[in-house]
Amino acid sequence: MRIFVRYIELNGFRRFLLQREDGRFWTPKSKWSRHQRKAMLFANLGDAHKAYFKLTDTKLEGPCRHFTARFDIFVNGRGEFDVNTLMDWLQCYVEFTVTTEDGPVDGCKCQVYARFGSLIERC
Repeated sequence: MRIFVRYIELNGFRRFLLQREDGRFWTPKSKWSRHQRKAMLFANLGDAHKAYFKLTDTKLEGPCRHFTARFDIFVNGRGEFDVNTLMDWLQCYVEFTVTTEDGPVDGCKCQVYARFGSLIERC
């Protein structure tokens, strides 16, 4: 059965939860419930993904390889800002995470996410 990472807005904050395809939610009591109000809430997407991987099939254990890729961010406009302002905005408003049961070859799972702690302006 597939599990999805969902989010809700709660008192102005985004919280993440795990939901099965049958509509049940993962709870702090390590069981599934039909009631969203009983769902375990995660403060960030990374923690929700860690719980997701613990619940999904673990037969694909083995070494974990870490790769780093660069992607470009373009901001158009005349407003003045510095790199720290952009980094703060990205951390608040941009969520880039891909988690799959598949990988580049059979026997691999893949998780991709962006960190904005090392943003550099290029001229």
